[in-house]
Amino acid sequence: MSPRAYRSQKRLAAAGETRGRILEAARSLLAADPPVTFTIDAVAERADVARMTVYYRFGS
Repeated sequence: MSPRAYRSQKRLAAAGETRGRILEAARSLLAADPPVTFTIDAVAERADVARMTVYYRFGS
């Protein structure tokens, strides 16, 4: 599933911010914890998004 196309510039910007928060959460987990503790649930929690949002934005 690919991310949807947005007509609204505000919604497009918000989607970009969400993606950025997910990436930053993943980076910080990889830098701070051993990789064995790296999970989608941990990324979602740190980024303050639902687990399905992570899958939606990045796939499996």
